[in-house]
Amino acid sequence: MTRLRGLASSRVFGSTAVLVAAIALMFAYAWPEQGAGWNASAHFALVRSLADGTAKIDPYREETGDVGWYRGHYYTAKAPGLALYSLPPWLILERVPQIGDARDRALWALNFWACVVPAIILFLLVRAVGDRLAPGTGLMSAIALCLGTMVLPFATMYFSHIPAAAASFAAFALLVRERDVPFRPPTVFAAGVLAGVAVVFEYPAALIGVMLAGYVLGAPPRLPRGATYAAGAIIGVLPLVVYQWLVYGSPLHTPYDDVVAVAGKSGHDVVGPNGEGILGVTTPRFSDAINLLIGNDRGLLILSPLVAAGVVGLVMLWRAGRRAESLTCLAIGGALLVYNSGYTPVFGGIWGGGSPGPRLLLTSLPFVMLGTGVVFRRAPLAVLALLVASTAVFAAATVTYPRIGEEGTGPWTWWEHVRTSSFIDTLTIELGGPSGWVAVFPYVLALSAVIVVGAWASRQRVSRSDVVVAAAAVAGWGLLILAAPSLVASVGG
Repeated sequence: MTRLRGLASSRVFGSTAVLVAAIALMFAYAWPEQGAGWNASAHFALVRSLADGTAKIDPYREETGDVGWYRGHYYTAKAPGLALYSLPPWLILERVPQIGDARDRALWALNFWACVVPAIILFLLVRAVGDRLAPGTGLMSAIALCLGTMVLPFATMYFSHIPAAAASFAAFALLVRERDVPFRPPTVFAAGVLAGVAVVFEYPAALIGVMLAGYVLGAPPRLPRGATYAAGAIIGVLPLVVYQWLVYGSPLHTPYDDVVAVAGKSGHDVVGPNGEGILGVTTPRFSDAINLLIGNDRGLLILSPLVAAGVVGLVMLWRAGRRAESLTCLAIGGALLVYNSGYTPVFGGIWGGGSPGPRLLLTSLPFVMLGTGVVFRRAPLAVLALLVASTAVFAAATVTYPRIGEEGTGPWTWWEHVRTSSFIDTLTIELGGPSGWVAVFPYVLALSAVIVVGAWASRQRVSRSDVVVAAAAVAGWGLLILAAPSLVASVGG
């Protein structure tokens, strides 16, 4: 009886910790008020045009360079998912003068619906799947993902990566749950629908859908499971097919087929596909893969060493018997890295333009970071130290200028902004408060609360060897930062 009471008490405590962390995380995501770059402006242009009953964005052409020119009109050079998802709330918000007539407020409000809410759902899903694969590890994996990776800044920006990642991972979550019971067609079908919906947000999410199809086919009965998943995926991707058919007259004509590469005097002097190959993807390049991981002060492992812990944790999951899940997650991470290393768009290169890291890899991060909590059980201080460091990097990016580009590189520019107290607007300013550190203090406090709650709820005994491992992990990260330029140069990156 005493043991049962202790177990019930532990579950209540764990649920409370998750709830507190989720609320603090939502507060942190909602606090910054990001300005609009090309990407967000392109999506916003399509939202407003759809509200007027058309996909043509001619009135908003000057707001963004992410445009296509087709049969005498301008169109957004983006997948339509984010705009379609944002349209219902916008039809209400545009009637509110304080939002509809203020561009940055409008983007903040849409972002809350389109990115903040999916990011919190993603947090809860990663926690749930992590606990199913390795009980007691989910909360730390979820916190590591949502604070210590690109998810933190992108949850505050009106991009399509977060909802695409949430839909893809939700499909995986359903499949993992179904895998432990006899074949349930409705669950597998729903997973297929979500995998298809992810593609409506981002075309590269199709790679994740393919990897998940392999996971589906890995358990009997293979043919019924595969057919059910495929049927769901077809239904899920149908809005994209219908959109392309209605707008361009062909279900296979994408918004990337007519990108304005050079505006010139006409506004569309040079028009063509978005780079070489298929949707800008050609033969992957090893040098670009290395660059994406450690190069240009924005490499994935440079900004977020926690990703390495996630990979190690997935290997540990493999050894613990969760081989299908571990292999699927590793395969998704590898597939997106290969895809990104072959990406040759008209603008932005492999980084996808101004971005706090290789943003095209973001949709793979929920899968890769699932292993972080497993490592935390073995080396809690090391993971916590890397979490604090990674969170500091991405927090600085989020409240200064996350869309870093040609004018500077990575954390060095962000820290310079922090040093001079050059922060973006936050809700403090919207509420009539002062700027500077006072404006970002609630944001920092919320992030700190998430880390403290997670560390306390997931606490492990710490030994002297843990201190050594933590010091080695931080030192290894520092050495990687120092060695990265030489390593990238040696492979021609």
